[in-house]
Amino acid sequence: MSWSVRFTTRAARDVESLADADRRVILAAVRSFAGGAIADVKKLHGRPDYRLRVGRFRVLYTMGAGELLVLRVLDRKDAYR
Repeated sequence: MSWSVRFTTRAARDVESLADADRRVILAAVRSFAGGAIADVKKLHGRPDYRLRVGRFRVLYTMGAGELLVLRVLDRKDAYR
């Protein structure tokens, strides 16, 4: 199954603030995962969302109604605070 991808305003700002190389890798990983590829994904404890691991970055997202909504894109050291 293929999911449509939507970024929150905050997530879009997170992506825009990254270096070009990091941005390309993250966007490619999100597109690939939304297209059905297997990825390093885990449900977060005590939260309704999930995380996708992309190198040192974490993509926090929720899914529903055929849509993958990206909430944040953060460096690993900041993602779980």
